[in-house]
Amino acid sequence: MTTKPTRNLVLAKVREVFPHHSPSDVRAILDLYGVEPYERERERVQLDILKLSEGDIDKLRKVVGLAKRDYRDVIVAAEYTNLNRRPTDD
Repeated sequence: MTTKPTRNLVLAKVREVFPHHSPSDVRAILDLYGVEPYERERERVQLDILKLSEGDIDKLRKVVGLAKRDYRDVIVAAEYTNLNRRPTDD
């Protein structure tokens, strides 16, 4: 059994993935995901968004947009890497 992702883990990953950016700026973009009731598993998806962004602010915005349309696409791309498809390749 895995532990549920927490907000503290998300905040730590923000600093790790974007060490040269303002954490509050990165959080502002990242927190666009998870406001709507249908935007589920906020912390998990935000961690996946950070992973897919690869420390690039433009990619971060793009992946947040993808998550807002269908968060499952982001989960698959980040967590099932053996499928060799990433939504940022489109």
